[in-house]
Amino acid sequence: MKGVPHQNLSKETRLDLVLYLINAGRVGLLEEEKSLDLLLHQLRQFPNGKYDDLVDSFTQALHVLPTLGSGKAVWRIS
Repeated sequence: MKGVPHQNLSKETRLDLVLYLINAGRVGLLEEEKSLDLLLHQLRQFPNGKYDDLVDSFTQALHVLPTLGSGKAVWRIS
């Protein structure tokens, strides 16, 4: 698995860099995803929540997925 360079940016800054995708309606979440509630909980609590690993993974996925080509990308929480 290839790591995503984050250029020593904070998790908050990395989220800020991809918010335009979310705000533009270019990010869809699968309702049947078993861990969706956990991701949404962490997003709502961010940056003051106890856990933020899913938020960080989500923002890094949003940063990388557009560079992988055209089509619909599906990111599954595992």
